[in-house]
Amino acid sequence: MPDWWLNQSHGDVAANDSFPAVTLDCHKPTPIYRFKIPERGLVLWPGKLYLGATVERTASDTLVPLFDGRSSLARLGLSVHQTGGFGDLGFSGTWTVELSCVEPVRIYAGIEIGQLVVCTCKGDVDLLYSQKSTSKYNNQQAPTPSKIYQEQ
Repeated sequence: MPDWWLNQSHGDVAANDSFPAVTLDCHKPTPIYRFKIPERGLVLWPGKLYLGATVERTASDTLVPLFDGRSSLARLGLSVHQTGGFGDLGFSGTWTVELSCVEPVRIYAGIEIGQLVVCTCKGDVDLLYSQKSTSKYNNQQAPTPSKIYQEQ
């Protein structure tokens, strides 16, 4: 995972960088701060939400992908992918993952953070995700903040 975005952050996340605390609002676009993980790693702080993207891209009109975090990271107190682990039929793009931790934990670019499982779909599909007018995240190529405000 070379690139990361965060919604709000502790003042000591990256060397000498500080990010203001913000209140996230479902009716407004999410303010984001983009940065790269330095070679020395990045300390994630409890009580903050970090967004990242998978290096891998998935696309399928016939298989349902499921993404879940690695237990080795969970044993460090790092929670990967809070919710939404099911992909949609017809989705194409990288996966945005939500990261949070219970203790400060240092991560590094390129670590394997999750695993993908694909399942076959039984029955007819009326409309693929890519065909829906509500497909806000299709073809994403980077960590993508919430777009729930578009549902108003």
